Amino acid sequence: MGPIPPDPPPAGDRATGRLLAAAFLAAAALRLPALAADPVVLTDETKYLGLARAAAAGHPEVLWKHDFHPLTATLLVPCVWLSPDAPEVPGRALAFLLGLAAVAAAYALGSALFPDRPRREAALGALLLALHPGAVEAGGRILSEGPFLPLVLGALAALARVAEGAGPRAASALGALAALAYLVRPEGIGPALVGAAAILLAPGRGAAARLRALGALVLPAALLAGPYMAAIGGFTRKKAVGALLGAGGLDPSHATAGETDPLRAVIVPWLGTDPGESSERPPALELLHEWTRALHPVFVALLVVALGVVVWRGGWRPRRGTAALLGWIGLTLLAHIWLLLSHGYLSGRHILPVAAALAPLAASLLSRAGELAASRGAAWGAATTAVPAVAVLALAAAGAHRAFGPWREGRGAREGLREAGLFLRARGPEGTGVASTSPRVAYYARGLPWLVGAGSWRSLVEGCRREGVRYVADERSKLLERVPDLPESPDPSDARVVFPLPGSPDERRRGGLVVLEIAR
Repeated sequence: MGPIPPDPPPAGDRATGRLLAAAFLAAAALRLPALAADPVVLTDETKYLGLARAAAAGHPEVLWKHDFHPLTATLLVPCVWLSPDAPEVPGRALAFLLGLAAVAAAYALGSALFPDRPRREAALGALLLALHPGAVEAGGRILSEGPFLPLVLGALAALARVAEGAGPRAASALGALAALAYLVRPEGIGPALVGAAAILLAPGRGAAARLRALGALVLPAALLAGPYMAAIGGFTRKKAVGALLGAGGLDPSHATAGETDPLRAVIVPWLGTDPGESSERPPALELLHEWTRALHPVFVALLVVALGVVVWRGGWRPRRGTAALLGWIGLTLLAHIWLLLSHGYLSGRHILPVAAALAPLAASLLSRAGELAASRGAAWGAATTAVPAVAVLALAAAGAHRAFGPWREGRGAREGLREAGLFLRARGPEGTGVASTSPRVAYYARGLPWLVGAGSWRSLVEGCRREGVRYVADERSKLLERVPDLPESPDPSDARVVFPLPGSPDERRRGGLVVLEIAR
């Protein structure tokens, strides 16, 4: 008689496994185009990679001297070691892996929020996050969203367990994960604040139990985040985004480093903005617009319809963990209102963590809405199966468009920016000044980035000579926005075209790219 075969897994476990596998496969498929397309780095990506280069070159102090919180750049230091000439390549691979980690963290959050519900709901939440256009985009960029999403989702999962009455172990996990999220972005401390309030206010805990849980939360948070707070002398030195967008020169925190300091060649940030980008909407409408855009209309519709059915047919009584999650969302909303009113700027990057946290909640509401509708008869049950499927397919289409669409548009110009930077790197010494509308060409040239401000061609030439800037490089259309009288063929006494050569195939292929060498 042979060994007794094991019992087959329950049907629910098989469904959970299939949904999780679909979530990870969808996440990988939608985030791979960013690796294959190899787009030119973004402005903020040049800063994180520059900080990592400086730290790898023996200047780790820049990680806490810069306004950005340090963990993102710290994670990129091994990418510099692996590929010194092109750290953005392993950097994008790291962003890809962190995108998959965010999907796993979404599953953990769903399991913590609804421990009495089937785990397939948590797996469906992971699938919704895998398909969400904002998360798809974040999974291909070397920005703070990469490490922030899995850390904040993990912290929210621990928060849900703490709110449900879990002991010191869950509180310690909350403190540690929130502190790590804070080391990525200052708002990462939010789950710990809500967790402390939940410990102090939730009924059923004695005074001694509250103190133990509070101590378990605070201790790892203080150990991990305390040294950085002590180093910067406060909670954060990160500039308001609105102030950054208005910057027009050297960051004063780095301007004193000295002309020969090697840090200047990798971390001096210059920023510019098109005045037309500022919004003229009233703050309330701007807040609604940004939240709807960042959450994505398809996702918002899916969430609202599911919530409406649940409230209408069966009522909704959220558990303590869900109430804590909603409390964190409310705290985040207040921070967004403050940011918008005080600085006039709010980005989808601020709102994306809310969308990620809402994915497990949306999945659970969809499942409950289906159960309530199915109880009314077979026709309702069939309709309720079809509606979530259509919603998920619509979200998948939106995610696919975000994954494949941007890399097709203007690809020649983006590749031209990279090739122009590599050309300048081979042509001039490292640290040569490069004037542009963004730091991207200078990043590839290993040069000092200088902002091209609004003005005349004559003032640009004189400013470059005065500051020792040797090259002006960008797409001609971008330069014309700042310098309307930019000449097609400059006077040789002012500058000469060095790349691409007039009439060459590169000029026709690279979408109007121009690189000028300023005459001395």
